[in-house]
Amino acid sequence: MTTPPIDNLGAVAPLVFVIALLCMPSGIGGGVLFVPVLRLIGGLSLKESTALSQALIASASLAATLFNFFEQYRARNDPKSLIVWPFVILILPGTVIGSLIGVYIYSWLPSLFVLILYFCFACLGSFMAYRKGFRLWKAETRAKKRESDSDTTDSGSSPVEAPGIPALQRMPSTKKLIYYMTVVAVIWTICLIFPPLTGNSSTGSVIGVPYCEEVYWVLAAVQGVILLLIPAGYVAVERSPGTVKTGSILMGSMIVIGLISSIVGISGGLFMIPVVLSLGLDPKQSTATTAIVIFATSTSTALSFALGGYFPPASDMWITVMPFAGALLGKTIVAKLLAMTGRLSVLVLLLGTMVAIGGITTITTGIISVVNRANNGGDIVQFGSFC
Repeated sequence: MTTPPIDNLGAVAPLVFVIALLCMPSGIGGGVLFVPVLRLIGGLSLKESTALSQALIASASLAATLFNFFEQYRARNDPKSLIVWPFVILILPGTVIGSLIGVYIYSWLPSLFVLILYFCFACLGSFMAYRKGFRLWKAETRAKKRESDSDTTDSGSSPVEAPGIPALQRMPSTKKLIYYMTVVAVIWTICLIFPPLTGNSSTGSVIGVPYCEEVYWVLAAVQGVILLLIPAGYVAVERSPGTVKTGSILMGSMIVIGLISSIVGISGGLFMIPVVLSLGLDPKQSTATTAIVIFATSTSTALSFALGGYFPPASDMWITVMPFAGALLGKTIVAKLLAMTGRLSVLVLLLGTMVAIGGITTITTGIISVVNRANNGGDIVQFGSFC
């Protein structure tokens, strides 16, 4: 199929840059803002906007991941790991499984219900982020006050050891790091291979598997079982304190988050970060860890759309460089800001703000879409079919 070029490319490109600059440092892919910009200013259809937004998210998350790798290398002697690889192993499969289920529920649910569902979860995500941010801000303020009041002579000594660092968050050895990265690479490969093989309602299978028929469901089941076995096997092998509990919470919550994200059409970073923050990760760890998950899921989705021919002409694809540059600049600015202020709460408050802005944007465009559909005679409360 032939996809039209992007309208007003000179206006869309800088907006994409700014969105990535603001969103990626807080751990959000930016899809909630990319899609409206591509639709309203770029003149693309919803499906084409969604397809290109996945490529933009992949570009921004790649930049963030490379930046985090560099930061991790610089802090390689710290006891606490910036990228918490066990969390990636536990988060990514559940998110993908949830999104697989969400695709069918999305086809079944009325559009009005989808809009209400997104509104509820956007409010919840924003509330959780702001609450965590303000609590962290107050704790940092109290810590700074105690530090200034206690005029200690140990200020030049090495940082205090943190014996209470959970096992999952400790800096891994080189051997363990290779093991973690290999497992994540296997999960990512599965995410890349199966969607083109099975296809979906928008893009056909590359091997000719009929959508929603026996072979399709067999392949989908095989993918789901493999994805479930990987984190389950990791938990069984690791058996470190808290691994089973954390793994169960992450797997369960990420299946729900993947499902909801797939239904409302976002990458899931909006909801992932409040969950991992509640499990003890600090804001820098949370954004660095979820960036890898967002990269893996967005590249998989972008590949499916690319095979279906939903990307604009190759001459317009240079726009994918803009979110890469924006994310790098945003991460650099925020890193310097954190170094100057010492307040990690800034990241969490930025997350809450981006969730709120993204929620308002999506709700507004969603209401317009629902109203237009109703005016055109569509039934906004009618249930569809799973296929």
